[in-house]
Amino acid sequence: MEATILGTLLVACLAVLAAAAWTLAARVRRAEEDLRRLRGIELLNDRAATLADSVGRLELGRLETSLQALVDAVPRLERALWRIEEGLARPVAPGPGPMREAIEARLRDLGYHRIQVCEEEGIPEDGGGGFAIPVEAARGDVPHKGRVLVREGAIREVELRPLYGLFP
Repeated sequence: MEATILGTLLVACLAVLAAAAWTLAARVRRAEEDLRRLRGIELLNDRAATLADSVGRLELGRLETSLQALVDAVPRLERALWRIEEGLARPVAPGPGPMREAIEARLRDLGYHRIQVCEEEGIPEDGGGGFAIPVEAARGDVPHKGRVLVREGAIREVELRPLYGLFP
């Protein structure tokens, strides 16, 4: 009888030991999964550190200056594109008055001032049936000379170059 009691106790202890081992193995598996996730987080930390180093190397002052110049240019560009679209949709009526006004408006939209239209009639262009009107203007403090190409009563192109670029 004592042997049966000892056998029963031994079986009960082995069952408790097996249950404890099973629970311990499950916890170890969960801990391994958590470690794998933490390794992924470490990889993210390394990538974030690399990104922070890259951002630190950026010249923010230069970037800000460039972006501000672009922001300042957008309204002028919008006005110029609107004028181009308007000019292509509605040809300018022939005659010196409206053409001069159209040329001056286009050059103002492109950022020029002190605009002088040198000849009202223009110089005939080869082939296209249009003509080139010589103009002088300034952008900033730099004087420019060039021409405005007009075809079918509408301004098709503006070609102005700074004077310092015209000398050899």
